[in-house]
Amino acid sequence: MKGSTYTNITKGSAFSTAISNHLLSLDMDKEKLSLRPLEEEDLKMLKEWWDFWRFPMPPRQMLPDNLKENGVMVMHDGLPVCAGFIYGTSASATFMLEFIVSNPFVKDRGIRKLCLKTLIKSVAEITKSYGGLVLYSTLANRNLIKTYEECGFTKGTTAYEMIMITQ
Repeated sequence: MKGSTYTNITKGSAFSTAISNHLLSLDMDKEKLSLRPLEEEDLKMLKEWWDFWRFPMPPRQMLPDNLKENGVMVMHDGLPVCAGFIYGTSASATFMLEFIVSNPFVKDRGIRKLCLKTLIKSVAEITKSYGGLVLYSTLANRNLIKTYEECGFTKGTTAYEMIMITQ
């Protein structure tokens, strides 16, 4: 996107390689977990998830231009469980993990939480491999905040998101 301060974090198949390398560092097989890049076709499913959670789906223009390079899906036993989007910023060492959503039809909360932790920790490792020193997220959901804290994040100050639609 011309003039954007957000960039894709990867070049070509580097993201897939980063995912593969990260999976090798985890013992995910016993948990039946896997990661894969997001596909454009996944957006319909993610919209259903956001609708269930009563969160409006972000407009496509707000999501990364190249989902394969900046979107991550966590699977459990072949079933999609959660997804998130990685944003690089104009500060080369700062990344954002945003618009995390989980599959509400996976009724086992333990599996959902395990997959969310896997997503958060995996994105942290992937961005670290690209020189990331800071991974930032904006959150409102108390349970998700607690999950982030369990993954080593520190809660910042209590603040409000300020949003302006410019069109």
